[in-house]
Amino acid sequence: MKRMVKRIPAVIIAFMALWALSIGFMPNEAQALGGNCTAWLVNGVGYTHGRGNCKALNKDTKAQVTLDISGRPDFHSVWFTRLKYNYDTPQWSAAMNYGWVRGSRIDYGYR
Repeated sequence: MKRMVKRIPAVIIAFMALWALSIGFMPNEAQALGGNCTAWLVNGVGYTHGRGNCKALNKDTKAQVTLDISGRPDFHSVWFTRLKYNYDTPQWSAAMNYGWVRGSRIDYGYR
């Protein structure tokens, strides 16, 4: 019994050393998805589509433009990471589809 009591401090010290080492190997602080991006609507004769671009993106972020349509699935551009370049969604026409356009936005995802 006395041997076990003598080993308790050594076990605690070993555990604390392993814990300290594990903190040193943890990855850097995670960065939230986001960037400095803007989206807007482009209205033409009989159609609407979303357009957007990003001036900056966080290092682990990709973006896409979304045309928010009521009553049907939204339209999306391709995912992108290129900065200062306009991306468009497919065109939506009220004459050929039901629902209406509510707006345009930028969605973010992990690269």
